[in-house]
Amino acid sequence: MSTSDVESGSDLGSGTSGGGGWQGLPFVAPLAVFMAITAVEKDLSGLLTQPGVYGFKLLATVLALWLYGGAWSRWDSRGVWWAALLGVAGVVLWVFLDGVQRQLLSVLNLADWLPARAGWKFDFA
Repeated sequence: MSTSDVESGSDLGSGTSGGGGWQGLPFVAPLAVFMAITAVEKDLSGLLTQPGVYGFKLLATVLALWLYGGAWSRWDSRGVWWAALLGVAGVVLWVFLDGVQRQLLSVLNLADWLPARAGWKFDFA
């Protein structure tokens, strides 16, 4: 793969690389680890406390980030601040719209459409 292919990301969707592995793996693996542990989080709560499960998920995700982090250094970091700013704006908008959605559905007597989620409150003490 040439340098221009790396810069443009043109080979990421081809499925395989010259080294025998999928080149998108370093970018997908940390999220996949996080999602896989989240999927079995309730099963792990019998083995560990809730903070223990959260800590395990955090450590496993950080480990995946560390293992595959070398693949990211070849990417240009221009635009990172814009991406971070847009990410923060997206989260603020997401939280705002969630509140609006819940209020609107309550007014329309459709609040039962949203599933109730049992939240977990971390005790900082």
